[in-house]
Amino acid sequence: MVRFSTGRILAAAVLMAVVYGVTVLMGQISGVSKSVAMPKISITTMPKEFGDWKGEDREVGAREFHAIGATKVVSREYRNSAGEVIVVHIATFGDYWRLTPHSPLVCYPSNGFTKSGERVVELPNSDGCRVDLVEFSKKKRTNLVAFWYQFGDQVFLNDEELSEAQRAYRGVGESWPSIIKVLLDSSQPHPKQFEPEFLEFASQIRMWSKDLQEGRTNLNKADANGVDDTGNPKSAEQANGPSAS
Repeated sequence: MVRFSTGRILAAAVLMAVVYGVTVLMGQISGVSKSVAMPKISITTMPKEFGDWKGEDREVGAREFHAIGATKVVSREYRNSAGEVIVVHIATFGDYWRLTPHSPLVCYPSNGFTKSGERVVELPNSDGCRVDLVEFSKKKRTNLVAFWYQFGDQVFLNDEELSEAQRAYRGVGESWPSIIKVLLDSSQPHPKQFEPEFLEFASQIRMWSKDLQEGRTNLNKADANGVDDTGNPKSAEQANGPSAS
Protein backbone atom coordinates (compact mmCIF):
# COMPACT_ATOMS: atom_id res chain seq x y z
CA MET A 1 0.00 0.00 0.00
CA VAL A 2 1.37 3.41 -0.98
CA ARG A 3 1.31 6.02 1.78
CA PHE A 4 1.52 9.78 1.18
CA SER A 5 2.81 12.21 3.78
CA THR A 6 0.62 15.10 4.89
CA GLY A 7 3.24 17.57 3.64
CA ARG A 8 3.19 16.10 0.14
CA ILE A 9 -0.60 16.13 0.04
CA LEU A 10 -0.68 19.81 1.07
CA ALA A 11 2.02 20.68 -1.46
CA ALA A 12 0.09 18.93 -4.19
CA ALA A 13 -3.12 20.72 -3.20
CA VAL A 14 -1.38 24.10 -3.30
CA LEU A 15 0.14 23.33 -6.70
CA MET A 16 -3.25 22.30 -8.10
CA ALA A 17 -4.83 25.48 -6.75
CA VAL A 18 -2.13 27.63 -8.35
CA VAL A 19 -2.47 25.85 -11.69
CA TYR A 20 -6.26 26.19 -11.58
CA GLY A 21 -6.00 29.88 -10.72
CA VAL A 22 -3.58 30.58 -13.55
CA THR A 23 -5.79 28.63 -15.97
CA VAL A 24 -8.87 30.66 -14.99
CA LEU A 25 -6.93 33.93 -15.19
CA MET A 26 -5.51 33.12 -18.63
CA GLY A 27 -8.97 32.12 -19.74
CA GLN A 28 -10.36 35.48 -18.68
CA ILE A 29 -7.51 37.38 -20.29
CA SER A 30 -7.76 35.51 -23.59
CA GLY A 31 -11.53 35.51 -23.69
CA VAL A 32 -11.93 31.75 -23.31
CA SER A 33 -14.58 32.37 -20.68
CA LYS A 34 -16.90 33.73 -23.37
CA SER A 35 -19.56 31.36 -24.64
CA VAL A 36 -19.51 29.92 -28.15
CA ALA A 37 -22.42 30.83 -30.46
CA MET A 38 -23.51 28.11 -32.86
CA PRO A 39 -24.25 29.03 -36.50
CA LYS A 40 -27.61 30.65 -37.08
CA ILE A 41 -28.18 28.24 -39.97
CA SER A 42 -27.64 24.55 -39.28
CA ILE A 43 -25.16 22.60 -41.37
CA THR A 44 -27.94 20.03 -41.90
CA THR A 45 -29.47 22.45 -44.43
CA MET A 46 -26.64 21.80 -46.90
CA PRO A 47 -28.39 21.25 -50.26
CA LYS A 48 -28.47 17.73 -51.64
CA GLU A 49 -27.90 19.03 -55.16
CA PHE A 50 -25.19 21.31 -56.51
CA GLY A 51 -25.60 21.48 -60.27
CA ASP A 52 -24.89 18.00 -61.66
CA TRP A 53 -23.93 16.68 -58.24
CA LYS A 54 -26.60 14.84 -56.22
CA GLY A 55 -26.02 13.87 -52.61
CA GLU A 56 -27.08 11.12 -50.25
CA ASP A 57 -26.50 11.23 -46.49
CA ARG A 58 -23.99 8.86 -44.95
CA GLU A 59 -24.47 7.62 -41.42
CA VAL A 60 -21.99 8.88 -38.85
CA GLY A 61 -21.59 6.21 -36.18
CA ALA A 62 -21.32 7.01 -32.48
CA ARG A 63 -17.65 6.04 -32.39
CA GLU A 64 -16.76 8.31 -35.32
CA PHE A 65 -18.83 11.18 -33.90
CA HIS A 66 -17.07 10.85 -30.55
CA ALA A 67 -13.64 10.76 -32.23
CA ILE A 68 -14.36 13.98 -34.14
CA GLY A 69 -15.36 15.79 -30.96
CA ALA A 70 -17.87 17.99 -32.78
CA THR A 71 -21.27 19.29 -31.72
CA LYS A 72 -22.86 18.37 -35.05
CA VAL A 73 -21.60 16.44 -38.08
CA VAL A 74 -23.02 15.97 -41.59
CA SER A 75 -21.47 13.46 -43.99
CA ARG A 76 -22.83 13.27 -47.51
CA GLU A 77 -21.78 11.46 -50.69
CA TYR A 78 -22.28 13.44 -53.90
CA ARG A 79 -22.29 11.73 -57.29
CA ASN A 80 -22.43 13.31 -60.76
CA SER A 81 -23.79 11.95 -64.03
CA ALA A 82 -20.34 10.59 -64.93
CA GLY A 83 -20.35 8.44 -61.79
CA GLU A 84 -17.65 10.43 -60.01
CA VAL A 85 -17.99 10.65 -56.23
CA ILE A 86 -17.06 13.35 -53.73
CA VAL A 87 -17.74 12.91 -50.03
CA VAL A 88 -18.38 16.10 -48.06
CA HIS A 89 -17.90 16.19 -44.29
CA ILE A 90 -18.95 19.33 -42.43
CA ALA A 91 -18.82 19.71 -38.66
CA THR A 92 -19.47 22.41 -36.10
CA PHE A 93 -17.57 22.66 -32.82
CA GLY A 94 -19.32 24.26 -29.87
CA ASP A 95 -16.34 24.57 -27.52
CA TYR A 96 -13.38 26.95 -27.46
CA TRP A 97 -10.39 25.30 -29.16
CA ARG A 98 -6.78 26.43 -28.87
CA LEU A 99 -5.71 23.91 -31.52
CA THR A 100 -7.22 22.96 -34.87
CA PRO A 101 -9.93 20.39 -34.09
CA HIS A 102 -9.63 16.96 -35.74
CA SER A 103 -7.13 17.99 -38.40
CA PRO A 104 -7.05 15.75 -41.50
CA LEU A 105 -3.26 16.05 -41.40
CA VAL A 106 -3.41 13.98 -38.22
CA CYS A 107 -6.52 11.89 -38.85
CA TYR A 108 -5.56 10.38 -42.21
CA PRO A 109 -2.05 9.24 -41.24
CA SER A 110 -3.45 7.73 -38.04
CA ASN A 111 -5.71 5.63 -40.26
CA GLY A 112 -2.89 4.24 -42.37
CA PHE A 113 -2.66 6.89 -45.11
CA THR A 114 0.59 8.48 -46.26
CA LYS A 115 0.66 12.11 -47.36
CA SER A 116 2.00 12.12 -50.91
CA GLY A 117 1.41 15.77 -51.76
CA GLU A 118 0.15 19.00 -50.19
CA ARG A 119 -0.27 22.61 -51.20
CA VAL A 120 -2.47 25.57 -50.34
CA VAL A 121 -4.66 26.77 -53.22
CA GLU A 122 -7.33 29.41 -53.71
CA LEU A 123 -10.74 28.13 -54.71
CA PRO A 124 -11.86 29.25 -58.18
CA ASN A 125 -14.94 31.43 -58.59
CA SER A 126 -15.28 31.98 -54.85
CA ASP A 127 -14.45 34.71 -52.34
CA GLY A 128 -10.73 34.00 -52.43
CA CYS A 129 -11.01 31.21 -49.87
CA ARG A 130 -7.75 29.31 -49.34
CA VAL A 131 -7.90 25.56 -48.83
CA ASP A 132 -5.37 22.87 -47.99
CA LEU A 133 -5.27 20.45 -50.95
CA VAL A 134 -3.71 17.12 -49.99
CA GLU A 135 -3.16 13.76 -51.63
CA PHE A 136 -3.24 10.81 -49.25
CA SER A 137 -2.19 7.34 -50.41
CA LYS A 138 -2.96 3.93 -48.96
CA LYS A 139 -1.86 0.82 -50.84
CA LYS A 140 -3.05 1.44 -54.43
CA ARG A 141 -5.62 4.04 -53.39
CA THR A 142 -5.18 7.82 -53.63
CA ASN A 143 -7.59 10.22 -51.95
CA LEU A 144 -7.77 13.82 -53.06
CA VAL A 145 -8.69 15.89 -50.00
CA ALA A 146 -9.48 19.59 -49.63
CA PHE A 147 -10.30 21.18 -46.29
CA TRP A 148 -10.66 24.49 -44.54
CA TYR A 149 -12.01 25.81 -41.24
CA GLN A 150 -14.32 28.78 -40.74
CA PHE A 151 -14.27 30.99 -37.66
CA GLY A 152 -16.82 33.73 -38.17
CA ASP A 153 -15.68 35.54 -41.32
CA GLN A 154 -12.16 34.15 -40.95
CA VAL A 155 -10.75 31.05 -42.66
CA PHE A 156 -7.87 29.10 -41.13
CA LEU A 157 -5.95 25.97 -42.02
CA ASN A 158 -3.69 25.35 -39.02
CA ASP A 159 -3.06 26.20 -35.37
CA GLU A 160 -1.20 29.43 -36.08
CA GLU A 161 -3.96 30.74 -38.33
CA LEU A 162 -6.58 29.74 -35.74
CA SER A 163 -4.79 31.90 -33.17
CA GLU A 164 -4.77 34.81 -35.61
CA ALA A 165 -8.49 34.36 -36.29
CA GLN A 166 -9.23 34.32 -32.56
CA ARG A 167 -7.21 37.49 -32.01
CA ALA A 168 -9.39 39.20 -34.62
CA TYR A 169 -12.45 38.42 -32.46
CA ARG A 170 -10.90 39.20 -29.07
CA GLY A 171 -12.94 41.85 -27.35
CA VAL A 172 -15.65 41.67 -30.02
CA GLY A 173 -19.13 40.66 -28.84
CA GLU A 174 -20.14 38.49 -25.93
CA SER A 175 -19.44 35.14 -27.59
CA TRP A 176 -17.02 33.42 -29.91
CA PRO A 177 -18.21 32.16 -33.29
CA SER A 178 -18.18 28.40 -33.54
CA ILE A 179 -15.59 26.62 -35.64
CA ILE A 180 -16.97 25.07 -38.83
CA LYS A 181 -14.84 22.40 -40.49
CA VAL A 182 -15.40 21.64 -44.19
CA LEU A 183 -13.70 18.66 -45.85
CA LEU A 184 -14.09 17.11 -49.29
CA ASP A 185 -12.66 13.68 -50.16
CA SER A 186 -12.58 11.79 -53.45
CA SER A 187 -10.79 8.51 -54.18
CA GLN A 188 -9.25 8.98 -57.62
CA PRO A 189 -7.05 6.90 -59.95
CA HIS A 190 -5.87 10.14 -61.60
CA PRO A 191 -6.18 12.91 -58.98
CA LYS A 192 -4.39 15.58 -61.04
CA GLN A 193 -6.88 15.23 -63.89
CA PHE A 194 -9.84 15.40 -61.52
CA GLU A 195 -8.49 18.34 -59.50
CA PRO A 196 -10.14 21.22 -61.47
CA GLU A 197 -13.60 19.68 -61.18
CA PHE A 198 -12.96 18.81 -57.54
CA LEU A 199 -12.02 22.40 -56.68
CA GLU A 200 -14.96 23.82 -58.64
CA PHE A 201 -17.31 21.69 -56.54
CA ALA A 202 -15.49 22.81 -53.39
CA SER A 203 -16.16 26.41 -54.47
CA GLN A 204 -19.90 25.73 -54.55
CA ILE A 205 -19.74 24.29 -51.03
CA ARG A 206 -17.81 27.35 -49.86
CA MET A 207 -20.28 29.81 -51.35
CA TRP A 208 -23.06 28.02 -49.49
CA SER A 209 -21.20 27.74 -46.18
CA LYS A 210 -19.34 31.04 -45.89
CA ASP A 211 -22.04 32.97 -43.98
CA LEU A 212 -23.73 30.20 -42.01
CA GLN A 213 -22.59 31.73 -38.72
CA GLU A 214 -24.45 34.97 -39.46
CA GLY A 215 -27.52 33.30 -40.91
CA ARG A 216 -26.99 33.86 -44.62
CA THR A 217 -26.29 31.48 -47.48
CA ASN A 218 -25.15 32.07 -51.04
CA LEU A 219 -26.69 29.14 -52.83
CA ASN A 220 -26.17 30.00 -56.52
CA LYS A 221 -26.81 26.76 -58.42
CA ALA A 222 -28.21 25.09 -55.33
CA ASP A 223 -31.04 27.62 -55.09
CA ALA A 224 -33.18 25.58 -57.47
CA ASN A 225 -33.06 22.56 -55.22
CA GLY A 226 -35.84 23.39 -52.80
CA VAL A 227 -33.90 25.58 -50.35
CA ASP A 228 -34.41 29.31 -49.90
CA ASP A 229 -31.75 31.94 -49.20
CA THR A 230 -31.92 31.29 -45.44
CA GLY A 231 -31.21 27.59 -45.84
CA ASN A 232 -34.80 26.54 -45.14
CA PRO A 233 -37.03 24.47 -47.44
CA LYS A 234 -38.87 26.56 -50.01
CA SER A 235 -42.63 26.84 -50.02
CA ALA A 236 -44.40 25.43 -53.08
CA GLU A 237 -44.84 28.98 -54.42
CA GLN A 238 -41.15 29.78 -53.91
CA ALA A 239 -40.06 26.57 -55.62
CA ASN A 240 -42.49 26.63 -58.54
CA GLY A 241 -43.32 30.33 -58.93
CA PRO A 242 -46.69 32.01 -58.44
CA SER A 243 -49.67 29.88 -59.32
CA ALA A 244 -51.61 30.61 -62.50
CA SER A 245 -54.60 31.72 -60.46
